[in-house]
Amino acid sequence: MPDVDGIREFIRSEQARFAVPGIAVAVVHDGTVLLCEGFGEADLEAGEPVGVDTHFPIASDTKAFTAATLCLLADAGRVDLDAPVRDILPWFEMHDPHATALVTPRDLLSHRTGLPRHDMVWFGDSDLPLQETTRRLRHLPMSQPLRTSWDYNNLCYIAAGHLTEVVTGMPWHEAVRTHLLDPLGMTDTVFSAQDPSVRRLAQPYRASGDGMSRLALPAQAAALKAGPAGGLVSTIADLARWLTARLGHRDDVLPASTLDQLHCPAMIGGISLDELPEVASLGYGLGCQVESYRGTRLIHHGGNIPGFSSDVAIVPDTDIGIAVLTNLDSSYLRLPLIYGVVDLLRGEPDAGLGARIHELQTALMTGHTEARARQHARADDAPPSRDLDGFAGTYSHPAYGELSIRVAGDQLVPDFHDAADRILLEHRGHDTWDLVFVDNELDCRLVFTQGLDGRIAGLSVDLEPAVAPAGFARRHEPASAALLAAMVGAYRMGPATLTIRMRGAELVAHSDILGDTALVGAGGTDFTCAALPGIGVTAELDAVGEVSQIVVDQVGIFLPAAL
Repeated sequence: MPDVDGIREFIRSEQARFAVPGIAVAVVHDGTVLLCEGFGEADLEAGEPVGVDTHFPIASDTKAFTAATLCLLADAGRVDLDAPVRDILPWFEMHDPHATALVTPRDLLSHRTGLPRHDMVWFGDSDLPLQETTRRLRHLPMSQPLRTSWDYNNLCYIAAGHLTEVVTGMPWHEAVRTHLLDPLGMTDTVFSAQDPSVRRLAQPYRASGDGMSRLALPAQAAALKAGPAGGLVSTIADLARWLTARLGHRDDVLPASTLDQLHCPAMIGGISLDELPEVASLGYGLGCQVESYRGTRLIHHGGNIPGFSSDVAIVPDTDIGIAVLTNLDSSYLRLPLIYGVVDLLRGEPDAGLGARIHELQTALMTGHTEARARQHARADDAPPSRDLDGFAGTYSHPAYGELSIRVAGDQLVPDFHDAADRILLEHRGHDTWDLVFVDNELDCRLVFTQGLDGRIAGLSVDLEPAVAPAGFARRHEPASAALLAAMVGAYRMGPATLTIRMRGAELVAHSDILGDTALVGAGGTDFTCAALPGIGVTAELDAVGEVSQIVVDQVGIFLPAAL
């Protein structure tokens, strides 16, 4: 008989080593749940212990549920995992036309599209339907050609979730509940930490020099818009049922054909601790990493969001399943627990991975802290090129959305996706700032850019390090209807004429020099020419608001003339 008390002792010792407030662990062996328990505290302030019914966000361990749902649909003949996504979504488009034509659901699920993470598209609390996120992929540059490299991408899982919606005719979360959660009896698994059915919820923490600091729970809108990539919130009791099914003991819900699709490597690469001689990557399946651990195939996936880390693992050849939920930010504890429990159940000698993985985690976290400190120390005292009011405004990107900036005292204050309380702008010198994502401990360089008139026209920010910085254009308030009406008419500059008319809601200028060109508001009474970006047009008004002259850059000054 397995030594369950020995497993408990091992869990507690590793929990102490990694200083994690609370964890929940399920161990399944030979179709039986050997252990399903909580250890430590779910809420340090309230002193609430972790129980089998304590809810934890499982983050990217959600991906296997999204992949399994699509595999079930493929088994039923409702979708072909290897046919182009455009067969179902004719409007689907990537930044690269080759990828647009060829990307398949299997590509989306195995991270082989060549699209890097671009995670800040779904950052924050603003509502963004799965379809809209999928439509924005066309505006995001790729870092590699299709199927040439493994690039982890949450957005592609959001696209896979929307594909599920179109195929099933129901929201993604209802499809997952219908095909997986309800049949497996996972009735406590929900799609947001704010779900009213959640009674006991683990609180998120981050370790700091002063002890444990409590982080904010993910907002409901954030959980829903990234749901297929990482939105599930579950209990360890429910995950024990999921492990049993993943090991083939619920073929009425997850048949062998579905499990084969999930667990078969579809792409070389993945996230694996190849620094350890005991571990070797065998590739990435659909929503899971496939490894060799001490010569045995181990299939697992980790999950991380601020304040929580998780892992769900199975060893099919020896019928072992382990799930680990923790309420500490970026904790590696999940890995030695999985490997160590496998060793205990197989009667293998202790590999000492806990100490080695803890050393690696400490080095990586220390290095990250030191690198950020060094980056901040390189800031200089050079003042901005203008008063801070000159930088205030709203800036937009077709995929990342809007970034608004206002002035408060001697600071620029940003708001991005309704998450103003979790981002900062810290001045680096000249017209450069760091856009700081506080919960993610991430600094993104932001540089304001000038237009030809010397005014701030936009900004560039390195939101995705695998590609060039993203360019945001400054958004101007549309010209008023009164101004547009006042500008309509004929103007002369000697024998040259300029006429301005309305075409629908659009203002159009015509001259023998410029031809026909639409005028686009650039703030105040300034306009740009859609067909000639280097040409600006300014309407100068008299005291009563009538147009006194039209100034056309590089052309001349036109005065009102009788029609």
